[in-house]
Amino acid sequence: MMFRDEPAGAASLLHQEMRRFVQLRWCAGIALALGAGAGRSLWPSVWGYGMALGGAVLAYNAALAVLLRLSDPEGVAKPDGTRSRAWLEGLAWVQIVLDLICLAIVTAGTGGRCGPAAGLFVLHMVLSSMLLSVRQSYLVATLSVGFVGTALLVTGQMPTDRAEAVLWIGWAVVLFATCFLTGRITNDARRHHAAMRGRHEQLRAILETAIEGIITIDTRGLMLSANPAAERIFGYLPGELVGRRVNELMPEPDRSQHDGYLNNYLRTRQAKIIGVGREVVGLRKDGTRVPLDLSVSEVRVGQGIIFTGIVRDITERKRSEAELLAMNRSLQRHQQALIQNEKMVAMGQMAAGIVHEIGNPLASMDTLLQLVKRHPERLNADAAAALREQVTRIHRIVHQLTDFAHPNETGSEIRRVNELVESTLEMMRFDRRLRGITVERQFAPQAGEVKVMVHLFQQVLVNMIANAVDAMAEVANPRLVLSTSITASPNGPMAVISVEDNGHGIAPEHLPHVFEPFFTTKPIGQGTGLGLSISYSVIQRHGGECEVESQVGRGTTFRICLPTFTGAPS
Repeated sequence: MMFRDEPAGAASLLHQEMRRFVQLRWCAGIALALGAGAGRSLWPSVWGYGMALGGAVLAYNAALAVLLRLSDPEGVAKPDGTRSRAWLEGLAWVQIVLDLICLAIVTAGTGGRCGPAAGLFVLHMVLSSMLLSVRQSYLVATLSVGFVGTALLVTGQMPTDRAEAVLWIGWAVVLFATCFLTGRITNDARRHHAAMRGRHEQLRAILETAIEGIITIDTRGLMLSANPAAERIFGYLPGELVGRRVNELMPEPDRSQHDGYLNNYLRTRQAKIIGVGREVVGLRKDGTRVPLDLSVSEVRVGQGIIFTGIVRDITERKRSEAELLAMNRSLQRHQQALIQNEKMVAMGQMAAGIVHEIGNPLASMDTLLQLVKRHPERLNADAAAALREQVTRIHRIVHQLTDFAHPNETGSEIRRVNELVESTLEMMRFDRRLRGITVERQFAPQAGEVKVMVHLFQQVLVNMIANAVDAMAEVANPRLVLSTSITASPNGPMAVISVEDNGHGIAPEHLPHVFEPFFTTKPIGQGTGLGLSISYSVIQRHGGECEVESQVGRGTTFRICLPTFTGAPS
């Protein structure tokens, strides 16, 4: 991410503080020289010394300024910054010692401890505490007292009575107290600065390693920053995005409309994307398009506003979604094929019954036609009606079989639950296995209506009835109970269809697996294990549920729960 370079470490911070110290010294040296020149008429004996001292301050300050300019802390420092720090601390001590010597000379020449220059030592203690540690600043205070004492001794201005000695000691105590207080304040400031630097580095690390692209823009739509992820997503080199207009990352018509949208938001505060987020299409540097998840937030910085956009490349997600959609369609086709196969298996099992059902009306028609052939005079309206009745019977059987065997899914229809179960039983009458079974109907008059794909749902009931029939093989007095009812649920009333048999039952360890694909307890070759799995899937597609209860030796009950249709009655 492109940020303005900031100080990196203690060496850089010390370097900056020393540069500020040099700038202050320019002012002090010039003021000393000008003060000496202005006081020429008052102190003719010392103005030359003052001018020389001011010139000396300016001279060594110039040398220190050159050394600081040459001592780039980023270039001199070792990885841990120790070399640069030691070098800069050495320069700081040179500055401080030279300053103390000059101040001591000025103090001795301007009235000693009671002169105006003595107060400048307090300011110097503050500046020294900013450059050095607290312990080192105490050494600076000690040197200050020593240098001033030496200068006063040489010039014969040392205190001679008790009162002056007390004032001298008080002045020294003020210097040490200034070092103590300034050191505390400086240490707190440095700790705060280090904490802020740590947070800044942490934030920069987060932004630079984030998977999402993060871009900030101003109210003109100019990009202020962009992290590496954003540069990778849009195909730009590091630093290329900063300063560009953000609409360059958008295809038309978004590119032309963006500035208008931004101005409209700033004027009306009505957001379409800001604070909402949505899927968009971005434009790479090479002109290719990339699908993105975009979220934009508004951030107030002082009196201004910036916008932060977070983008995620969802190319892989879109590809995965397309693959999943294709797989889902393929699974639906396979499921439909399996359902159709189950229908054909059921029709194969009912084949003998179908032959019998069609054979009876055909035999009646053949008998009647033979009678008419021998006695043509008997061909009358009654005979024609009898023939018509048998043809209608055959047509009804063929129509039922055609509807049941139809491979295509039709749209959902609203059907009464009782009629749906009854029509399925009507179809199952062709299955000869039902002839020895007692079938009971326990239909609730108010079972309601459901919205289903009729042919699919009939296959579900056929599968469950066929399983019940198989479960009652070799059972004395087999009994099949089909019942309907209605029950309440948190989502509204549910229609319940139960298929109950008194067969062999299902072992407890097998119950959790009965709806799994290819699970079957039937002998090899007598079951695919797909019937109940397909039935369960179809029931779920209708928004319903399927439950099973069973006891070995007592029988099994399957319950289908479907949401009732609450629209206009049929």
